Amino acid sequence: AQGSPDAGFYIGQCFPCNALIVDVEAEWNGLGYSGSNSGGGLLIARSAFHDNRAGIVPNSDSSEELAPERRTTIVGNHVYNNNNEKSAAIEIARTAVGNGILIAGGNENTIERNLVTGHDISGIAIVPRPDKILQPQNPEARDYDARDNTVRGNELAGNAYDLASVTSIADATDAGGNCFADNEYTTSTPVDIEQALPCGAISQGFTADIALFASLLGGE
Repeated sequence: AQGSPDAGFYIGQCFPCNALIVDVEAEWNGLGYSGSNSGGGLLIARSAFHDNRAGIVPNSDSSEELAPERRTTIVGNHVYNNNNEKSAAIEIARTAVGNGILIAGGNENTIERNLVTGHDISGIAIVPRPDKILQPQNPEARDYDARDNTVRGNELAGNAYDLASVTSIADATDAGGNCFADNEYTTSTPVDIEQALPCGAISQGFTADIALFASLLGGE
């Protein structure tokens, strides 16, 4: 899939979706994959996402039905060099540029055994989606937290932040049930993210960098 200003591959507004995206390649799109308000029996596996503005972006969206996004499994993919500001892009793709796997206001997703490299912002990031900021003209816009996501056994390198987590724009100390374990990584926000947000244990001293998250919303 190549050349879409929105997404090379898209599955949205379904739960359960009961859908597979396997053995595909997405390049030179706004987003390699976008999944708005989708999940449940939804698997993205054994695929390559590269040279898009952003790679794999499950998200909750106030302008579509069946929010929030939840229960997508992302496993065994190669996600690299998604910093391409020369591709065609809708506004949300411009905002997300420089990220590999970005869970934007999603819940209960599983991200395992992916190779994620070469991103200007983040390799794998769990973040809220503040639609009241992103969609100021939408009277039904609401903000979506990112909760209960699991990031395990991934290999990351060459990203500004290999791993990142922010649950809510309202509370920097809200760990949100997100957890990180057994990843190969160098950089993270917060620092030592697997100690701050461990899987199978209570989070210890988690504080998200909400100011950093806010600074990244402008895109281009």
